[in-house]
Amino acid sequence: MNLGGSGADTAEFSSAALRSRSADVLGYTNNALTAEQRAGALTAVLGHAAAGALGVEHEVRPLDRGPEAWAATAAGGVRQVLVPA
Repeated sequence: MNLGGSGADTAEFSSAALRSRSADVLGYTNNALTAEQRAGALTAVLGHAAAGALGVEHEVRPLDRGPEAWAATAAGGVRQVLVPA
């Protein structure tokens, strides 16, 4: 489960789920990185992207189908990319 801006701000767990297994909660924030660490990570990711080694599942729609794109996003669909018709 992901929490945060692109996940959700809260999470609920049933007591049965917690009683029946071990659970770990891990936290992460970019705020804990130094400027050098951020620059290094961004440089690495951009290098992979430039080499064509990264991809993001997405759907391309014409700009006039923006409301459909918002609905698809709200329903948990893939990323939506709007382009001029």
